[in-house]
Amino acid sequence: MINKAFLKLFCLRYGIGGHMVCDRNGTPIYYNDKMVAKQQRTGNMVVSYGTDHHKYKPVKGDVK
Repeated sequence: MINKAFLKLFCLRYGIGGHMVCDRNGTPIYYNDKMVAKQQRTGNMVVSYGTDHHKYKPVKGDVK
């Protein structure tokens, strides 16, 4: 069984279809709760599907 606490369901991007928001090490930041991701937005950031979400579609240049 997959632990839902560690699923990469949502992430933040700089604008629609933009680059993923990363931490200081260059690792993308993922969230398992959409509302938490929405609270972390600033500026022109948008919430996007993460790699473990069933609706995720890879975007050229994404880091997995």
